[in-house]
Amino acid sequence: MPDFFDTHAHLDFPDFANDVPQLIERAQAAGITRIISIGT
Repeated sequence: MPDFFDTHAHLDFPDFANDVPQLIERAQAAGITRIISIGT
């Protein structure tokens, strides 16, 4: 299976502050191997 990257994430947004570990787990379960968190 090829590697899939999320090349534009905003994990630093306050909306996600309590959910980052779960978001990463769901991304891994979906086959995402890398996440690039864009700075704003």
